[in-house]
Order: sequence, then structure tokens, then C-alpha cells
Amino acid sequence: MARSLKCNPGMKILCGVDFSEAAEHAVNAAAALARDTGHSLELVHVLDFPFSADAVAREHLLESSRRALESRASVLGASTRLVLGPVERGLTQAVQESAAALVVIGATGAGKRRGAGSHADALVRHARVPVLVVRDGRPFDAWQRGERSLAAMVGLERDGSGTSAWQFARALFGRHRTEWSGAHFYFPPEEQGRIGLEGPRSAVDADAKVEQVLRRELLAHYPGLGDSVHLEPNIGRASERLVAAARERKADVIVVGSHRRSAIERLWFGSVSRRVLHDAACSVLCVPRSPDDVGVRDSTTATALVAVDLTWLSRHVVEQACAALPADVSLTLLHVVPRQQLGVLDERDVFGAAQPQTEERVRQLAPASRHNVEVVVAESNDPARAILQASERFGARVIVLGLRTSAPGSVAADVLSASHRPTLLVPAPGR
Repeated sequence: MARSLKCNPGMKILCGVDFSEAAEHAVNAAAALARDTGHSLELVHVLDFPFSADAVAREHLLESSRRALESRASVLGASTRLVLGPVERGLTQAVQESAAALVVIGATGAGKRRGAGSHADALVRHARVPVLVVRDGRPFDAWQRGERSLAAMVGLERDGSGTSAWQFARALFGRHRTEWSGAHFYFPPEEQGRIGLEGPRSAVDADAKVEQVLRRELLAHYPGLGDSVHLEPNIGRASERLVAAARERKADVIVVGSHRRSAIERLWFGSVSRRVLHDAACSVLCVPRSPDDVGVRDSTTATALVAVDLTWLSRHVVEQACAALPADVSLTLLHVVPRQQLGVLDERDVFGAAQPQTEERVRQLAPASRHNVEVVVAESNDPARAILQASERFGARVIVLGLRTSAPGSVAADVLSASHRPTLLVPAPGR
């Protein structure tokens, strides 16, 4: 579920302060965002006493830290919180106790692994709320005052799993002029196979058909980005390309979704947000992904993929699909024919062969009253794979199949085991 940033006096922005230059940048950014959202601002300082400090030294350090914190807070009209203990644990504790809507913390220089950078990394891993890691607070202050726009780049996920980050960023930065851009990096062979482009193809060059599908998918999950979506083939780490793209476009902030993974999971799966956090030259907003964050599609017309084989069952399947689905749902009727033998090195589009006679026979299965019908003929010796490829290629929200048998190895069983889309099974009459 998207996180709200409505101006609620009970909501709070928490900013970590250690009186360093990096922390001052964070304070400036947090103050600008608090003014803009109407949230209250709280400055928190975590004091980790040296092991050798005696009681007098501890008391002196505690008092001087309290005075410095209150002095900085009084200028901003902020509240304060002083926490004793290890910095990472203290920050996490303060976040949990404060019910903050956003946490802001300073960062070290690009590429450094210790100091404030390690604290920011730990906070992003453990916090259940968005964390803004600030490298330069001046763009946020000038943006809030209306003196300049804010350049924000969003890391995009094809499946929409990072949609909450986009929604949160729009709520946070959307009140003033913000120049949005989105970036997605893909591995061409993987995407080509997903949408039915087979045979040997370039693993490094951009693919127009792939990018057409990706752009449609991304804009469905990230409405509002329009022509600002940047697509690029990539065979390395997506995090490196995202950081480079942000640098090229002079972004002030990168927006990414983050998983709350364990150390073992990070070693196995990697972490794009963690690498971006460490390597970016600009600020980074990390928004935790929730289990129900599956993306929010736009309001464009939904499409159902109806697989037909021109047997007696096909007309029944189409009739049932028309009866079960709203009239404004477009139907894509898919018929799979055996693939013609090609050379091993031939490129092939499963949906690229024109077969007008077969297409006309398929079209006759649809009732005349249904106008939003498209016919697709696929050449494949693996019907289940072709159905899955078509659902990706044409953006189906639901798959409709005739059911003769659900035994292992049947087309229906193979589609059900591999598809992440809802699938409507239409049994033969009398079953």
C-alpha cells in the first residue's frame, strides 16, 4: 500500500544529527521537506560513549551534546531526541519510537564504506519507513523555496514491485516543480525469450520490440512518467548503470525500492538499493517494499488472452470468455500452429508470420457484437510456451484456456505452473 504524506500534524520527519558537515546537509533537506509537507521535525542525536570515558567526561559530553542539539533545533522549530548507545541501534530505536513518516540522514563521500555511510546502510536495512540519505541539502532547500526544480530519477521495476517508491516520491516531491525521469535496465536475451523473439540475437544492443513492450509495462505501473522513461540494455549490475544514468542527467536524488533482507539474502540476491546508496554521487531515497506491493496499473483498457485451437471446444471457450469478462475488456484470440523448420542460426518472431486465412478462421469464433477483438497466430511447437509469451507480449491481464485435461504435461497444467497471471479454465460442455 502506498504511504501517505498528507499534512497531518501527528506525522513526523526524523533527522539524524552528528554535527558533521554531512549531517548539516541532512538537516537542511529535512527542514525543507518539513516546511513543505507540514510535518513536524525531530532532530535525533545518538551518543555512544567511549569505553574509557569516566563519569565526569560522560556527563560533560552528554551536556554539551544536548546543548548543541537544542541550539540547532531551536532555529528550525524542531523537537529533539538524545539517545545513548551504539549509533546504528540507537537510530533504529529512535525511528521505531517516533512513528516517523520519513527518516533523513547524511551520507559520506561517494564510494566510502564506513562512517555515516555504514550507519545509513544499516538504517535502510532495518527501518520500516522511507529513508532519505542526503549528500547535498542545498537542492532541496532551493527547490522548496521555488528557486529551482528538483531532478529526480526513479529506478523502475518491470513487475511494478517498486511502485510504492514512485508513489511516495511523488507525494514527497510533487508539490513543487520536479523534473522526473525513470530508468530501467534489461538483459536482451531474457526479454527477447519472454516475448517470443527467438534465435541468436544481440545480447548488448537495444531491441525495439523489447523496448516497446517494456515501455508499455512500465507506464502501466508508473503513470505520469510519460516520455521520460529511459530504457537501456545491460549485461552488468543494474545499480551501476542507474548511478551512471543519474550522473549523466545531473539528478539531485535517486528513488529506489528496498528489501529488508538478511545478510545471507543480500549475499545471495544482491541489493540494488545498497549499491546505489554506496556509489551514488547524489542523494538517495530508499522506500521499503511491502508484501502487497505488486504495482498499481493505470486505467487503460484491460486485455484478456483467449487461447483457441479451432476445434469444437474453441467457440465454447470464446463464448464463455465473453460472458465472464466485462464488455470493455479487449480480447486477444491466440491460435498456435506448428513451427516451420528453420536454420539453427535464423532469427524468428513467434508472432511475426502473416497467416491471413488462419487469422480469418480464428476471427469468426468471436461474436459479431464484440468489436474489441484482436487475432494473433503464433508459430511454435510448444503451445504452452507460446501462450505465456503472448501474455507478456500483448499485456494480458488474464488468460483464458479450454480444459480437456489438467493432467501433468497438458497445456493447461504447463501454463498454470508457469504463469503469474490469473487464468480462467473453461471445461468442455458436460464435464
